[in-house]
Amino acid sequence: MKNMTIVMVCMLSFSAFAQEPSKEKKEDKVKAWKIAFITERLDLTSEEAQKFWPIFNAYEAECKALKEKYKVDPDANKDGTVSEEEAEKALAKQIEVRQAKVDLMKKYNTEFKKAISASKIVKLHQANDDFKKVLLERLKKMQQNKPQRPGGGGPPTPPDPELGE
Repeated sequence: MKNMTIVMVCMLSFSAFAQEPSKEKKEDKVKAWKIAFITERLDLTSEEAQKFWPIFNAYEAECKALKEKYKVDPDANKDGTVSEEEAEKALAKQIEVRQAKVDLMKKYNTEFKKAISASKIVKLHQANDDFKKVLLERLKKMQQNKPQRPGGGGPPTPPDPELGE
């Protein structure tokens, strides 16, 4: 039963990627796919899932807030030159970000233990990393298969022999 639900969520998620819905719909589809992916990887029972997902959602929200807090200015270092003072600040910020991530992981590992075993927590972190890799690969494939818009600056379209090009 659980596997059938996971398969259905995955199928809906995959079909949703084929269309071009709004950003919110895409995010919802990715979230549903992630839930199915992690549920399957952890082999969660319904009781575990009921306890686990609220904790995981809180963890994800805090991760997102952490990313926002430490968001890098895209215009910073635009010309490629950095003073020693700026480099020192950047290094300190990198350490601060990594420490914040470690602190968050410690906090939530304690919370996760209330819902799932330590071995499933290890699997969770691996599944989360694997999901990101799979998602990035899928997005890359979609970009490669996406037709270029006129004037989009993409690679030239190969000639179509049927049109005499």
